Amino acid sequence: MRGASRTRVERRERRPLSESRLKSFLAGRKVAVLYLNFGPYHVARLRAIAQALQPHDARLVGVELAGSEKHYPWRVQRRHEAFEWRTLFEDAAVELIASRDQAQGVRAMLDEVQPAAVVIPGWSHAFHRAAAAWCRSRRGRVVAVVSADTTAARPQGRTWLFELYKRWLLRGFDAAHVSGHATRDYLASLGFPRERVFFKYDAVDNDFFWNLAEDTRRRCEEYRQRFAVPQRFFFLPSRTLERKNHLRLVTAYERYLARCEGPPWGLVMVGSGPMDALLDQQIARLSATPISRRPFAQIEDIARYYGLASALIFPSWSETWGLILNEAAAAGLPILSSNRAPAATHLASDGVNGWRFDPFNVEDMAAAMKRMASLSDDVRARMGAESRRIVADWGLEQHAAELLRAIELGFTQPCR
Repeated sequence: MRGASRTRVERRERRPLSESRLKSFLAGRKVAVLYLNFGPYHVARLRAIAQALQPHDARLVGVELAGSEKHYPWRVQRRHEAFEWRTLFEDAAVELIASRDQAQGVRAMLDEVQPAAVVIPGWSHAFHRAAAAWCRSRRGRVVAVVSADTTAARPQGRTWLFELYKRWLLRGFDAAHVSGHATRDYLASLGFPRERVFFKYDAVDNDFFWNLAEDTRRRCEEYRQRFAVPQRFFFLPSRTLERKNHLRLVTAYERYLARCEGPPWGLVMVGSGPMDALLDQQIARLSATPISRRPFAQIEDIARYYGLASALIFPSWSETWGLILNEAAAAGLPILSSNRAPAATHLASDGVNGWRFDPFNVEDMAAAMKRMASLSDDVRARMGAESRRIVADWGLEQHAAELLRAIELGFTQPCR
């Protein structure tokens, strides 16, 4: 029966969202969206989803596993929201909660809330898997949507047994809400129907980044002094992980310095992580290079860095998406990006709003930096405008609309 249901969907064109049909399913009911921990990106998305649910007389329950996360110490102000905000472990960090406690906590919460639809961000934690099991036990009564940005480009640590488990796990979901084509293709490789996959999962508040970046540009001298950055610089906000490729970036930047014509641009890197010491050692070995490294910064400061920067440089060799590209494009920056970041396929167009490069080839990276730095201010401004035009189709409104289409499909054509 399940296979027949999927075949019907595959043979049918995806219909536009039906307001009346979705309202008939959701009126007076709740939709639960789960995250490990609410960062500013998640809260922005939840606000957009809550707004999109209002015409359907449905309420949103945003559920976070923990009140904090060690790797991303965001400060999010809790205020009155249009959605119900639930935290299962208020005073704990994600990394410190035992799997058994995660599973018990999310099951108890779902039993209490009794949502009509549950949106689960992947399968990496017991929190996710227990929520999926709860939905599976209520076949036909609860729509389950998996939201994911996992891709086949990151096979580290995968085993055939775990891939087989994920294939089985995905059979419990009615639809998927993903970032882009790479994730869709990965889910399809696990047997999930492409026609049940909806896009625009990875979105940011475009207006937030644009408004703060523009305010910073209007007061550039004030903020340039406050942040102690050069007149022109490449900018990278990222944790210092091996796959983020900081070490090759520093090498490429050194080669750019040797070949640039005119005053060189600086390189500003913001973020902390396990590669800090090694990265600092490499920078120290270089002589008098204008490289500046700063620790983790909150989202408001990142947006202001974008307003001061001349271009984004994103050298990562393994990404599930690359949300930094969304941010920089929304802030109106030209983009230099690794061609291994799935986001670059959608948000970076060679010669239009920047260039893509091979992250393993430092010569290619250095050449991209030199090309960008050689452009006039007017040309780079036009590229920044193109970035904004491109990312406008990847905003919060589109994120919420695609999720509601996924939920509607789950109600009208369940596949579990």
